[in-house]
Amino acid sequence: MLHNHAKLPDKELISYQEYNTILEDLNYQVEQLKDYKVDTLDIELELKLTSAKIKQGQFNLADIYLESLNPKLSSEWTKLGKKPLKLETRKLNKEEIMKNVAKAIEERKKYSSKEEKLDDFKQLEVNLRTLKKKLEEIKSTGINTSLIEIKLKELEKQNKRVLETKNKLDLDEAKKMLKTIQDELAKSTK
Repeated sequence: MLHNHAKLPDKELISYQEYNTILEDLNYQVEQLKDYKVDTLDIELELKLTSAKIKQGQFNLADIYLESLNPKLSSEWTKLGKKPLKLETRKLNKEEIMKNVAKAIEERKKYSSKEEKLDDFKQLEVNLRTLKKKLEEIKSTGINTSLIEIKLKELEKQNKRVLETKNKLDLDEAKKMLKTIQDELAKSTK
C-alpha cells in the first residue's frame, strides 16, 4: 500500500473507518478499566496486534483478534459489575472551525512578522561583517580610517544592543549608523 498510487476503493475506505471506530471504542474501554486498576496488558497487546492488521488491510485477521477481545473486555466489566461508557465523538460545527482557522491565520501573521524582524536583524549583522571587510581592505591600502573605525566600534555596540533587545527603534538607529559609515567609506576611497 505504501507505493500504490491508486485511490483506495470506497468500500475499503469505509472498512478502515469502521474498524478504526471499533478500535477507538475498545481503547476507550481499556482506559476506563485502567481507571478501575484492572490489569489490561494482554488486552492492550491484542489491541495493538489488531491495529497493525487493520493498518495492513488484513481485515480477516483483525476480525479474529476482535472476536477474542470482546469476550475478554466483557468479562472484565462483569467482574467489576459495571458497564463501560460508550465513546462519544463530537462533531465540530462550522463556526467553531472558522473561528479556529481565523485564530491560526492571526497566529501565523504574528509569527511571520517576527520572522521578518529577525531577517532585518540578521541583515544588519551581514552588513556589519561586509563593512568590516571593506574597512580592512581600505586600511591595507594605507588610507587613514581611524575615525571610521571608532564609528564602527560604536555600531558594533549598537548591534549588540539591537540583538539583545530586538527593538525596532534600536534597529533603525543602527541602520542609520551603518549607512553613515558606508557613505564615509565611499568618500575615503575617492
